[in-house]
Amino acid sequence: MGVDFTSSTNIAENKFVRSLLLAGGFLLSFLALLGFILPLVPTTPFLIAAAACISFQALSVAENCGDGDGYRRYRSYLYDQDK
Repeated sequence: MGVDFTSSTNIAENKFVRSLLLAGGFLLSFLALLGFILPLVPTTPFLIAAAACISFQALSVAENCGDGDGYRRYRSYLYDQDK
């Protein structure tokens, strides 16, 4: 009956949904900025929703890029600095 939030592979593979989440996050951030300027528009709900959209989109990107060659080079660079 509930929604399974543990598997985000479908969203990570769907570029359209990722772009919608990012665009929605930026739109909500703009509305929050507008709420900071205008006294009648609430700021906090828009900021929370924008953070949720952008972070969920960023998690799906991190799942795709986490095992890439650049990440391996960066990780080996970090471990070489400790020695």
